[in-house]
Amino acid sequence: MYGDTIAAIATPVGPGGIGIIRISGPNAINILTAIFKKTPSQNSCNINSSTAPQKNKNRRLIYGNIIDKEKGHIIDEALVAYMPAPHSYTKEDVVEIQLHSGAVTLQQVLTLVFQQGARNAEPGEFTKRAFLNGRIDLSQAEAVMDIIAAKTDQSLRIATEQLKGSLSHTLSELISQLDHALAILEADIEFEAEIEAPLDRNQILSAIEQSVLQPLEQLIASYDDGHLIREGVRLVILGRPNVGKSSLLNRLLEQERAIVTEFPGTTRDSIEETLNLFGLPVVLVDTAGWHQTMDPIEKIGISRAKKQIENAELILFVIDAKRGVCDEDRHIFRYIQKKKKILVVNKSDLLPKSAEIKIPDEWKDLRAVAVSAQKNTGMENLKKEIFQRSIKGDMFKETGIVTNSRHVALLRNSKKATIEALEGIRNNLPSELIALDIKEGVNQLRGITGENISNDVLDQIFGRFCIGK
Repeated sequence: MYGDTIAAIATPVGPGGIGIIRISGPNAINILTAIFKKTPSQNSCNINSSTAPQKNKNRRLIYGNIIDKEKGHIIDEALVAYMPAPHSYTKEDVVEIQLHSGAVTLQQVLTLVFQQGARNAEPGEFTKRAFLNGRIDLSQAEAVMDIIAAKTDQSLRIATEQLKGSLSHTLSELISQLDHALAILEADIEFEAEIEAPLDRNQILSAIEQSVLQPLEQLIASYDDGHLIREGVRLVILGRPNVGKSSLLNRLLEQERAIVTEFPGTTRDSIEETLNLFGLPVVLVDTAGWHQTMDPIEKIGISRAKKQIENAELILFVIDAKRGVCDEDRHIFRYIQKKKKILVVNKSDLLPKSAEIKIPDEWKDLRAVAVSAQKNTGMENLKKEIFQRSIKGDMFKETGIVTNSRHVALLRNSKKATIEALEGIRNNLPSELIALDIKEGVNQLRGITGENISNDVLDQIFGRFCIGK
């Protein structure tokens, strides 16, 4: 438990229906008492007749006014709630003050709170206190940020499951299995002389392989899809000028986001928008048309397009069905040959029904989708192809999915240590050496839940949170 009391605005600052100030710490109720007075009509409620809720009368919304006693005037009417420790978000005494939203109102009330002894909360400090006070583990704390940042309903569901403890439960089972193997090895080390029957190492080997190594591999493999669900698939739309890249962006987004004209080179810079594609966040990047040009602005746009390619998980390589494949298309293909891509044959409505566009032999392995951005045909097929090319496994399962890069790094470290322990068993190494590898495997897993975590890592994690959460 902390000895100081923190406070912050917990809602976005600006005009809105409601604004909330959150206070957490041992002095929370005293601060509320000093600045809040209930209305006379609330006498029938179980609260102190002059000021704030009593400590034994909590979890009720009480109506009254926030008062600046020094200036002698009311700042705003408010609803207040008191949640005593340990039954609160931080497991400390918590007060929440609901006000009319507005920058001036919230800031004036927050200033009063500071004058009564609270200090300004650091980013994520409420959730950090929830973790340090044992209400949630570190993976659950990180899930709070994932919920706030969720881009689709599916990413929200996975984050919610992790907040409920789905990953924590899986890790607990793995740690339990490793701890059991470690206990057997340590007993063999300490009581080797007294134990008549030799240690059955094959039994330990089999248990670790089935109950630890295989689940670790499954969790690590789930990250391929998991990080895309959390962060989004970065999809770059690429092609020479006037093949319909911007029109394609607009059709995928179902809004007129990019300017479209009949003149080549309209798009001079990259445009980014996020699309919810069957629950998968897709970051669409429209780029400048790629061709030989002397225009310095177009050259900058093409250079930026090349930088976008480096970070792309998937490329929509757009060509013009009417004009066919030209040298500029071939040049682009050679540049992106090693990237995952979909060939989009746009303006397919301009081809005669019996006609087919001739695709170079070296492109035969490309997945091609015929569309007309202008007529809005073929777009559903394209969306399905994007989804199928992006996701390897079952995105719609909500448990057993790792979405966090920090988590997968620790899981890989744990797997490495576990494999070394298994090799030690197979090679009949001393139990002391095998035990060291198993301990390392356990320590890496506990790093995910925060049981052995440095302050620097904690500061880095919670520093990404917003103030007030």
